Amino acid sequence: MSGAGELEVVASLAHAADETSTLSALAALSLPVLGADAVVFLLIGTDGSPLLLVHRAAGESLAPQVVDRPFRPTGAAAELLAGRLLLRLDRGDALLRSMGLTPTDHAAGPLLGVPMSIEGQIVGAAFVARHAERGSFGEPEELLTHTLAGVGAEVVHRVRRFRALEMLTRHLRQDDDAAADNADGSPAIRRLLASARDVVGTDLVFLSHLDGAREDVVYLDAAPDAPGLDEGISFPREEGYCSMVLAGTIPPSVPDLESNPFTAALPITRALGVGAYCGTPVMLPDGQLYGTLCGLSTDPSSPLTHEQLAGLSAIAAMIGSELAIEQSNQEQLGVERAAFLDRLGEERRSARLEPVVDLATGRQRSWRVMAEFVDPWGAPRNPQTVFDEAVDLGLARTLEHDDLVRMTQARHEVPAGSGLWLATSARAMLDNDNRALLDEILLEGTRDITLELIWSRRDVLTRRLRQILDELRLHGASLALRLDDAGLVQLDVLASIRPDAIVLDPLLTDDAESSSQARALVAALATMAVELEVALVALRMDRPEQLELMHALGVAVASGAAVRPSGPDAAAAGADEDRDADGSLTVSC
Repeated sequence: MSGAGELEVVASLAHAADETSTLSALAALSLPVLGADAVVFLLIGTDGSPLLLVHRAAGESLAPQVVDRPFRPTGAAAELLAGRLLLRLDRGDALLRSMGLTPTDHAAGPLLGVPMSIEGQIVGAAFVARHAERGSFGEPEELLTHTLAGVGAEVVHRVRRFRALEMLTRHLRQDDDAAADNADGSPAIRRLLASARDVVGTDLVFLSHLDGAREDVVYLDAAPDAPGLDEGISFPREEGYCSMVLAGTIPPSVPDLESNPFTAALPITRALGVGAYCGTPVMLPDGQLYGTLCGLSTDPSSPLTHEQLAGLSAIAAMIGSELAIEQSNQEQLGVERAAFLDRLGEERRSARLEPVVDLATGRQRSWRVMAEFVDPWGAPRNPQTVFDEAVDLGLARTLEHDDLVRMTQARHEVPAGSGLWLATSARAMLDNDNRALLDEILLEGTRDITLELIWSRRDVLTRRLRQILDELRLHGASLALRLDDAGLVQLDVLASIRPDAIVLDPLLTDDAESSSQARALVAALATMAVELEVALVALRMDRPEQLELMHALGVAVASGAAVRPSGPDAAAAGADEDRDADGSLTVSC
């Protein structure tokens, strides 16, 4: 086997050993091939300090030596680490002393030095040296030294990549994370930030966006006792650590910010009370710099290992890809939102007032207000279809608020003294503007208000929502709980809210004529309503036979084309000439 071939064999061992032992084996193999008496590998640590591995021809292999000072290479060593292709010295002892070593006779003579680079990144340098009385290295040894440096760089790259992959496999969060899914922004990026914090072991990890002269904190994942940094804050770019990392002023891992003169001088170090920092660039797939992925800890710590830094860089690359996808999606979403809002602006919208009638007495209890949409060509659109589209586009809050405004305006068209029945989603009650509208109507005190809450399986009865519903009741509102998703809802929600009425999902009532299971569910809910002493309500009763079936199954209150109030309430509800054919009123808004 040729000398170069023997050296390359060692690179195949990188996946099975650690960095130090593999380089030591490489050094031992290269000594006789090169005719050298000593081999020195200088690797750049993540905190900028040098890691030195020395192997001598006599068989003595020293443990890696870490020089306890910030790494500021000078002279020939700095030129090598900056990309100089070859260093040739008649005596190498002065250079080795500058790196913190004490040369022996093994390395006091001729020396060759070659940078170790992989994928365009310099990870260190390889040096070979001889006794002083031995002759200089020739061209064959020079070529083999280049091979040694290349193989050494490949060893370092493979070991670090393998160990980083192991670390990512342990820490990368690919499972469903409810907190990430429910928070603002990209759930995928939030899970990647949580994984990054696991990898580097800091109290806090954040993603910053560098925009001109400003640095913005876009995403953040933190432990409860982490430094006081929040999403959304912005500060001058020159006052942060990230610009220093990008400029090479500080290394990617600073384990003690107070001991580094550059970071100790930054006001943010004292303002946040932080002791350690790490960071790596976040690049978009097109090569554009987005910002940095950074970690902070309250107390000083050990420098990141190469594997931790490689893991952080790998996650930063994933975040860059997710950001590109998010930006593309946001651009497309913006186009779709604009088109949706344009369509809404072109459509004629109205509020439809439908009587809600007690089936036992024929008495009208109130007017149920519904949103109606008509396309530019005059064809009606299903309101649920419009709302589903709004949810998909992230415009549900906008549409719900606009719809509630129109519904509350419709109260001026309702006959004096008549009750008003407003339908909206449960989540809409968490919006301050929506509650202000309802408070305005309730404070008028001129009519009974029933609030129909459309409750789906995605909704959660939080303490805040329970408090809001209690306040609405205190101000005089009645609550009707509509069981969305074909009537499937948690029974504990019914028990906790204890509504004044239970409203059946129209999907369930539509199925009841042909499905015995649906009829059984309606009957069971009717029994529950009796036990809770509340009314069971059916909507969209547009055919007499459908209304008769629901009444037979225990429905007490209904609305729809087949439902008409009788007796004096019919006249009080409005003149016949004001009504549509089905007994409803349509109000333009």
